[in-house]
Amino acid sequence: MKKFFSDKPVLFGLAVFALGMVLAVIFMLPGTVLYLPQDFSVSIGRLLASAVIWFIFRSYYKDIHPFSGLLMGMPLLLFAAWNLGHKLSHGMSMTLDYFSAFVNALAPAVFEELIFRVIEIGKLRECSKTPMYALLASSLLFSLIHITNIISGQIAATLIQLLYSFSIGMILGAVYLKTNDLCSIILYHFLIDLSSQIFTETPQTTSILFLVLVGVLVIMGPLYGIWLISKDKQ
Repeated sequence: MKKFFSDKPVLFGLAVFALGMVLAVIFMLPGTVLYLPQDFSVSIGRLLASAVIWFIFRSYYKDIHPFSGLLMGMPLLLFAAWNLGHKLSHGMSMTLDYFSAFVNALAPAVFEELIFRVIEIGKLRECSKTPMYALLASSLLFSLIHITNIISGQIAATLIQLLYSFSIGMILGAVYLKTNDLCSIILYHFLIDLSSQIFTETPQTTSILFLVLVGVLVIMGPLYGIWLISKDKQ
């Protein structure tokens, strides 16, 4: 198996993600039996799956420098600000279940950053891929896992989310490639998700203003990520 994936880093990343999802489903079953809220059970499953994934692929966790990329990743706060502004402008209600919101935001941040940044980028480095290739490939994979949301039937919204996720992934990936800082990218991913989880509803429409703003973010993310990586060549 290791030999099969030795020169197939993209397939490797997809396989690790699939393994993580299977583990998450298994670990969420006790919560389902106990009639816990589905979102909360899924989040607990993902956190437990993350622990197993970390143990299996711990060799990729090398030279981690906590919070060394905190300043570099600050533009990611603009995505959290957009989430807050978009939902507040529609008068969405905020949740009173802060603990569930915290867990539901933390779980995907830990799960996805471990897989798509640390493990996938680590594998791409192992295969001697360039930093730019690693950035683009990991960001594209991160974006494509959100395509399952098309099941809801909202094709336009799903396409926007794919671009939005790709833009976020480009910054997260660039910060990790530059600093090997897992803590900061988990923190920023968590804050972006928390800015949505603290609301009980999701707007069904988006004003022209917020479409323009998300368009700016979608363009800004890749440009900033590419700029960060390109600085190494100067």
